[in-house]
Amino acid sequence: MMDRYEDASKLERTGERELSGYAPFADIVSINSRANVFSVMGNYDQARQLLDGARDAQFSHSSSFNSMYSEALEGLIDLQEGRQKQAAARFRLAVGATSSTYDFSHTSGNAWAGVLHANTVYEANNLELAARLLHVYGPLVREAGLPDHMLISDIMLSRLAFNCGDVDRAFQALTELEHMGRIRKLPRVVATARLERSRLFLAQGRPDAAKQELDRAGNEQLWRRVRKHRMPANDLQYMEMARLRWEVLAGDAQGALSPLEMEIAEAQDSSLYRRVLKLKLFKAIAWYRCNRFEDSIAVMADIMPTCCAEGYVRLFVDEGAAAGIVLKLYHQTFREAGHQSDPVFVSYLESVIEAFGSALLSTAVLPEAGELILNALTRKETRVLQLLSEGYSNSAMSEKLFVSDSTVRTHLRNINSKLNASSRTQAVAIARRYGLI
Repeated sequence: MMDRYEDASKLERTGERELSGYAPFADIVSINSRANVFSVMGNYDQARQLLDGARDAQFSHSSSFNSMYSEALEGLIDLQEGRQKQAAARFRLAVGATSSTYDFSHTSGNAWAGVLHANTVYEANNLELAARLLHVYGPLVREAGLPDHMLISDIMLSRLAFNCGDVDRAFQALTELEHMGRIRKLPRVVATARLERSRLFLAQGRPDAAKQELDRAGNEQLWRRVRKHRMPANDLQYMEMARLRWEVLAGDAQGALSPLEMEIAEAQDSSLYRRVLKLKLFKAIAWYRCNRFEDSIAVMADIMPTCCAEGYVRLFVDEGAAAGIVLKLYHQTFREAGHQSDPVFVSYLESVIEAFGSALLSTAVLPEAGELILNALTRKETRVLQLLSEGYSNSAMSEKLFVSDSTVRTHLRNINSKLNASSRTQAVAIARRYGLI
């Protein structure tokens, strides 16, 4: 509960013998707690073995709390390994809910699972039910001070508020989360709240503010620790992913492609398949921004069958208009190719596009020529082009931009290539024709 999993792992090594024998309920709590530590440390097989042992023990000593704990913990493992529907089933079982009736009369013991259940309900885009669940379970996990559950709960509350157009409430939820992290001396909570605030600024079209918030969250020692482990709240909320999001949506999309490939490979090697899907979505957006539409469509074609099978919705929608556009481009290509034989898949595609709202329906997915060029140029290249149009020499531009002459020459070569220009003068003329400068 103090977010000191490394210390908990050392205690776990004292052996089961020293941690058991007090009382059946305490013994099962101990087994579940050890399974939790193994899960966070990335030892999923050992965690599952302990959870099976906890379930066997519960047949002799029935405990609704421990049953909830075991199912919810295995659901977290399912979630990170991309089994969204299996995780949702476990969380429903853990809170004692059915598909049609939700009884909130006995909640305190189920708060641990209740927030996780709300999270899968939110992912399926059932926002009204997610809000109801969080209204009940959110204050309870905040009172208990569980770091991952606080993060999952309050970030969801922020996103729900933003989705309803209540921007002030969205930022307030993150400010309260950050404040709680300071009070509880939980630096991971503080830093993750800042990452989410950065994402919110990006969604508002404020890249500079988003970048500042990223820099404020940049506790390198903390993020190295997060990368070593499997913190449930940080599966899709960690520094490298946040930086890649910024580059893909507001920075150098082409430059982001290589680090994206490395992140995808690492996530696949670690069996973090939900993370793989999110990173590949960023890759599709990056290709789109580079005007490589066929590559963008190919990435979407790779992930969409899995996303359909598991019912992911907010995985896309929470990344805003850019994700909606690449999804709509894929859907348009899919429809034009005549692939309408699977009604379940078609219905899923249409429901995800609908979740983006009416604005996406009227958005053109293939931009005009001037917009193509604008999207292709990086921010630094656009700045060099502006200075070039104002008559700056290479050396003057290097002083102005605090870069070497060699870097300026590289930018100029890239600009000429992207604008299909044969000289500096022609590059400026093309840029003026399309209103880039």
